[in-house]
Amino acid sequence: MAIRRDHPSRDLGQGALLCWSFIEWAKAAGCEAIDWGGSATAYPPNPTDSGYGIYQFKRGFGCALEYRLPYYDRVFRPRLYRGFRALEERVLPRAWRWRARFNA
Repeated sequence: MAIRRDHPSRDLGQGALLCWSFIEWAKAAGCEAIDWGGSATAYPPNPTDSGYGIYQFKRGFGCALEYRLPYYDRVFRPRLYRGFRALEERVLPRAWRWRARFNA
């Protein structure tokens, strides 16, 4: 656990501390909004969604979930695109599982 004695919420985990520091920096820089990205939940979020923990974490910072239109890939080279998608769908999950074994 990281501790910042000068922060109003002193006992924050590292992730939350980093997020609060980023929020403070953004506010000092004049930002009015931060796009934290998706939450991997349905709309509206359901506690059974795989990304519900991420949603709860972001909500703890006062974030609001906004529904946006989905994005689509514009494919200029279909064969190359299929190759990269196959890499993304098959190889990367295995690589993440392999990496996770070293973090345990």
